[in-house]
Amino acid sequence: MIDVKVEGLEELKKRLDTKRFAAASKVAIGKCAEEVKIEAIPYPPEGNWNSPRGYGSAFDIGSRKVVNRWYQRLYGARWARVDGSVGGRNTSEQMQQRWYTQVKNSWEAKVANKASYAPWVKGEDQAQFHKAHGWMKLSDDASNLAKRGVFLKIFTAQVEKALEG
Repeated sequence: MIDVKVEGLEELKKRLDTKRFAAASKVAIGKCAEEVKIEAIPYPPEGNWNSPRGYGSAFDIGSRKVVNRWYQRLYGARWARVDGSVGGRNTSEQMQQRWYTQVKNSWEAKVANKASYAPWVKGEDQAQFHKAHGWMKLSDDASNLAKRGVFLKIFTAQVEKALEG
């Protein structure tokens, strides 16, 4: 979960009735969640672990050597066979296309992914080799947006809109 602190809420509550305040906040939190989703979608650059290789070839993943195997994005695990052909299983759930947001209330929204392996790629339980290959945790994506002031701009715009109307 990502917490974003908004200062000046007491003054804002005095200027807006509860319904208008809640409505503005709900729109803002939904837009913030969409920004996190957009930030989470791109994959890091591919490396040699995503590249086809012939039989007998190897590359290192940390302290272990992987022979004859690679991971093909949007497909799944692949391997080289002795006869020169390629084997594989279409196991990819295409994580990039499975992000969604859900606004729960005026102060809470959910950003999640329906791919079963997403927690180990982008979640707090991220596997070390995903981190080593450039994957950012979802919480880091949200923190980066907060540091760049994206959430504050969204909330400011919605509050100004509510104050005008």
